[in-house]
Amino acid sequence: MKQWRWTLVLSLCGLITPAMKASTISLSMDVAQFRNPDGQSYLEIYYSLPENSPRYVLVDGRLRCEVLLSLEIVHNDTLWANKTWRVTNTVLDTAHHDQAKQLVDLLRFSILAGQTYHLKLFARDLKRESLDSLQLEFTSHAYTDEAPLLSDVQLANAITPFDSSCAESFHKRYYCIIPNPEMTFGEQNKDLFFYYEAYDLQRTIPANRFKVKARILDEQGKPYEPLPAIIHDRELRHNMIREIGQFSVQDLPSGAYRLEYSITDSADAVLNSKSKIFLVQNPGAKPLAAGSGQTTLALHFLDGFDLKKLDEELDKLYAMTKKEDREIYRSLKEEGRRAFIYNLWLAHLPSGAASVEDFRLQYMQECDYVHTHYSRSGKPGWRTDRGIIHLRYGKPSDIERHTVSKDTKPYEIWHYENIENGVIFVFVDRAGFNQYELIHSTKRGELYDPNYLRLLQPTGSEFFKM
Repeated sequence: MKQWRWTLVLSLCGLITPAMKASTISLSMDVAQFRNPDGQSYLEIYYSLPENSPRYVLVDGRLRCEVLLSLEIVHNDTLWANKTWRVTNTVLDTAHHDQAKQLVDLLRFSILAGQTYHLKLFARDLKRESLDSLQLEFTSHAYTDEAPLLSDVQLANAITPFDSSCAESFHKRYYCIIPNPEMTFGEQNKDLFFYYEAYDLQRTIPANRFKVKARILDEQGKPYEPLPAIIHDRELRHNMIREIGQFSVQDLPSGAYRLEYSITDSADAVLNSKSKIFLVQNPGAKPLAAGSGQTTLALHFLDGFDLKKLDEELDKLYAMTKKEDREIYRSLKEEGRRAFIYNLWLAHLPSGAASVEDFRLQYMQECDYVHTHYSRSGKPGWRTDRGIIHLRYGKPSDIERHTVSKDTKPYEIWHYENIENGVIFVFVDRAGFNQYELIHSTKRGELYDPNYLRLLQPTGSEFFKM
């Protein structure tokens, strides 16, 4: 059900330095899709920058910063929308600033369903000429008629009753909702607030009562037991509802979590469900051991890693991570990245492993092996298709190697007899440069193409080269 993904290209990822000495802007951005009563979809784009990241200069006896922001939205390789505006902020004194305070706002754009949009946000500090930028790719929902419809969820720092002090951009029905584009909570933001909408209820819910639920999932996708789920029993009176909620996350260990929200019938059968990743940074709370709600582990082997080594560590985990994992990682500062990588190791720790460190050592030895045997054209072995499969499932039980012939391109069939009663992976060297691509597998969850044999056949030009 995932409908959007974002690639955060954060040019400056360091921790913010004390009061107004930061040399970067450190933009954050998030998005959420909602729907108007007439069925028109619209996109909310949330953005923020730390209040202490721009340079402040004295203007009329007060300190003032000025940041120029520019947004470009590309659709079908064409500039679809753009906007340029200024953000200013005035303070009396920079010495006692709240280091966690963010300058936050949002934009709204009507969008088409089932379309991909590329967003680019640029920020320039006009008092220092420093620049930051980030990009985000978003694919809008193509709603179906088979189940109640759920909007994206908006993560927020606060949700309060609307009054005259609320900025109009944060006004939603009866609420004032302050977004959290960083998607990070914990030591600074102790409560995670959230808002979402549900549509087409009267047509898709068979009875006159239903439930809405929200819960926190840990890095392994399991309910985080110390925080009980939020469950509300609702009477079916309207075709659309707005839901708000709040979780206290001040005691959660640092790491990546998911907020899962769903609609069920009165018997708890799930009618629709979605989730969103968020980050917790609690330096004082140690990560939980995999499979345990009690034991804690220190980060040990990651303690001395700088940003470059952390990035290299994540790159070698390419076979074990999803695009979404890598995108979330790039949005974090150094301590968040360290905790995030550690939680990735915990999430993939095999049962019976002596420790995370031992598992990591064995994995890195396999990385060295695939790098030696499968690196091609500047691509490290752990990023090639054969290297990825090796790192996920180990060495195959048997490899069939087929050289080029007049009937086929070079290809390999890897057999794993100890997985799911025997599975295969088929790789082909399409261009003849020893760059093998996965084209078919019988392993559940992997690429499956029952007509893969056609991909082994050479083209006419290749045939005449024989």
